[in-house]
Amino acid sequence: MAAPTVAGAASWAGVRNTLRFQWKGSEESVEPWGREQFGRLMLLGALKLGTGDVLCLQGYVQEQAFDVTFYQEAKMEEILKKVAEAGRVRPFNLFQVTDLSKRNFRVVTVHMYNPFVQDDDLRRFLGEYCNVKAGPRYVKDALGFWTGRRQFQVLLREDATGKDGFLHLPAMFSIGADRGTLYYARQPEFCRRCLKIGQIYANCGLRKCKVCGSDQHETRDCTAPKKCHQCGSEEHLVRECPQRRRTYADAAAGGAGGGGHGGPSTEQATGEGKRRSPKDELAKGRIGEFVRAYERRKGWEERALVRRLQGLLD
Repeated sequence: MAAPTVAGAASWAGVRNTLRFQWKGSEESVEPWGREQFGRLMLLGALKLGTGDVLCLQGYVQEQAFDVTFYQEAKMEEILKKVAEAGRVRPFNLFQVTDLSKRNFRVVTVHMYNPFVQDDDLRRFLGEYCNVKAGPRYVKDALGFWTGRRQFQVLLREDATGKDGFLHLPAMFSIGADRGTLYYARQPEFCRRCLKIGQIYANCGLRKCKVCGSDQHETRDCTAPKKCHQCGSEEHLVRECPQRRRTYADAAAGGAGGGGHGGPSTEQATGEGKRRSPKDELAKGRIGEFVRAYERRKGWEERALVRRLQGLLD
């Protein structure tokens, strides 16, 4: 079956002739409606609509929302007005209705690397660029675990200098020390180097060398000697720095790994001129365990023999 065509849909940036009914419940204990229940009680019952009025009814279980697309824009405006006039009358008070046909409507998905960032902090940040209408909705995987992503329904603000005439949100941002990213439909390009909207990293004209800090060349073209990130010396790199703290990898490989670990060296601890390798230390430990186990068994056998002799004497 071919999908019905709607005039002008190709050039429309929003979801044409569509209203979203977002479940919000009531003070009473009411379970969220299913798609069939919504169609029967809301569309056919309360709104008196038929299949000749509704082009498509889509239900979203996780969002607890229903998107109703109409054939005619006039019918959508009529229903939107009717819902506004109904106010708190049941069943209209169970849903929040949003006009998705607005060109500035977006569903913004936000991912904070720190999952403990509060929802109010995210709303406050988003509010600097757009009008937050609903959210957040916590995005979960098939197992029911939260993925760390939150979705907000927003309306972009008008901006004559922005893409499509709107003020867009930055794809990368920070709230205090917590970093995050966001994305949404028809999002413009974003440069992660200069943090500007409308270009990408490959076309960015900003230059900054990470070695010397110059803005005249890239890091790969720098001729200045590289310095140690630990002590600032030009004689060695950080992996060879004597001030570097010894890591587990260094110990396992038998390397010195630099100083700074605060403990005595193997020579100082043992008084030997030759450093034992980790393999020798491991072999020594296993031999010690074997000796201790043998002594325990030997002691048990001796005690058993003494008890037997005492029994014979008694």
